[in-house]
Amino acid sequence: MNKKTVLALAIAAMLGGSAAQAKKPKAAASHKPAVTAIKAEEPKITVKEAEDSLSRQLARIYGASINKMFEQRKGAASKDKFKEGFAVVMKNDTSNTDFLDGLAFGLEVLRTQIQMKSKQKINLNTAEFARELANTLADTKVMSEAELKGLNEKVTQLMNATEQLARENDPQAAANKKAGAEFAQNALKTDKGYHRTASGLVYKVVTPGKGESFKATDVVKIKYKGTHIDGSTFDENGEGTEMGISNFVPGFKEALMLMNPGCKLRAIIPAELAYGLRGGGQGVIGPNETLVFDIETPEPAKKPEAKPEAETGKATK
Repeated sequence: MNKKTVLALAIAAMLGGSAAQAKKPKAAASHKPAVTAIKAEEPKITVKEAEDSLSRQLARIYGASINKMFEQRKGAASKDKFKEGFAVVMKNDTSNTDFLDGLAFGLEVLRTQIQMKSKQKINLNTAEFARELANTLADTKVMSEAELKGLNEKVTQLMNATEQLARENDPQAAANKKAGAEFAQNALKTDKGYHRTASGLVYKVVTPGKGESFKATDVVKIKYKGTHIDGSTFDENGEGTEMGISNFVPGFKEALMLMNPGCKLRAIIPAELAYGLRGGGQGVIGPNETLVFDIETPEPAKKPEAKPEAETGKATK
């Protein structure tokens, strides 16, 4: 065999081997050692850069909470004023903890002033407060626990008395009381179906019921609609709810005790038998406001479940 023939056979063998390898599945090459990829090192950041990044993320968290707060307040708040107040704090020396404590205390006093005005009708005199605070801080004597307790009790009594006085002199309370009295009197005058009880409750039986009147200890199913004297609704339950009569305000309780199963009644409840000078429902019911309720008791009183003898304290035989 000459050199050309040998060379031709060698080339044919090489080509045949390459073709066979090309037809093999890739999995056949899995015996080859895997090449590990080298990860590029993450660029190092400075402390300053880390602090800046943390500051931004914290601001996002706080900002989200603030947005939620403003969403709950609806139109009663201003983001611009909020940012203005925040800027005032940030411009001051925030490294002095004593200064920050004084700032926080002052803000808390202002917040208390706002709450006392809106909830208790009391106008806190901040000038008098600041003057007396300065006098107290200048006094080197530290109050004993007994002295501080006595002062707290005195302040509580004074606050309750001041709140009562402020509410009694609230123009809105006086106007509501007058309007309610006129509304009830007009109902009695124009509709002979209305009656007034000794307590001042004015009521009218719209649909008589059957059976005995409910007692204060009864649990009854009640459907009702509560309105202001202008006719606007502040509360309603048309499906009915089971509640103990003793759980209601005095006027509503008295009205229920005038009813029996199947009865429908309209009650005009003066403030002194409802929510009084304080009002209720987080401002929905104003101070000294007279309320109107359409009440239905469609079912007999629910009988209390009998307790096992062991629960009543009786010995079992």
